[in-house]
Amino acid sequence: MIVALFGPPGVGKTTIGRAISKRNKNIVFKEEELLNNPYIKDSYSSSSMMLKSSLWFLDYFYNLEMNRIQSSIVIYDQGIEELIVYNNALLRCGYLNKEDYLIFKKEYESKITDVPPINLYIYYTVDLPLEKERIIKRNRGFEDIYITSNFLTVLREEYDKYLLTLPKNELLCIDGTFSDGIDRIENRILKKR
Repeated sequence: MIVALFGPPGVGKTTIGRAISKRNKNIVFKEEELLNNPYIKDSYSSSSMMLKSSLWFLDYFYNLEMNRIQSSIVIYDQGIEELIVYNNALLRCGYLNKEDYLIFKKEYESKITDVPPINLYIYYTVDLPLEKERIIKRNRGFEDIYITSNFLTVLREEYDKYLLTLPKNELLCIDGTFSDGIDRIENRILKKR
């Protein structure tokens, strides 16, 4: 069973995924390797660098999905399907120009059809002030500068559109602002299995 744990940056997806995996040995958590992207730190400096970064993520997630871990339950910290959401927001906020966006979208569309389906989507979010606080706390300089409240607001709008496209019986939305929701997430995963 494949679970996609997704949502905006800084909301606590990695913390939640690690905790669930630690509590249940039948669940493998595969963390996103954001900092291994060689373009990430300069990606917000120009559209061409953002395109390189986006294509790196597309290849990373494509390879990850095509070479899935053999386990009964795998939780992915984000996934390939989510990349279009993020890139839509990058385009709207001017981090990607239309030409570079279309290059990314063409590559995305050529790969997404090969990817095996997700069995359960878990959208995890927190309120915007807490998200910004967590982004600052993780001390990744490029995030502090470029991931603005405006970008996060636009990104949430893109997620709202994306959520409407997902099958309701395969979607769990958690607002972790006041409670992390770990028990609810774990129970839904085990029930789905």
